[in-house]
Amino acid sequence: MYSNYGGGNQPQRPLGKNLSNEEYLERQGELNRMRRLQDQQSRERQEQRKVHEREAGFNVYLSGANEQRISEQRQREKFGTVFQGAGSHARSGSH
Repeated sequence: MYSNYGGGNQPQRPLGKNLSNEEYLERQGELNRMRRLQDQQSRERQEQRKVHEREAGFNVYLSGANEQRISEQRQREKFGTVFQGAGSHARSGSH
């Protein structure tokens, strides 16, 4: 059974007593590099997830904070347009 930790196309010796110290250290170094890379990628994904959650919360916070103000503004615009139309119509009729 051959281990292919190096990622190359060459078959490597199985882990065990047949490895020289240099080969063992080289394999351990490669495993450690792979582990660090995976840990870094995991941390980056986790940080991206946290940022996304904060942004989503921020958007909900702003939308929720402005919901009443926007609703009131829309009502004012709706009724203001009706009253302006009636007011301008009344003024033009009095001339």
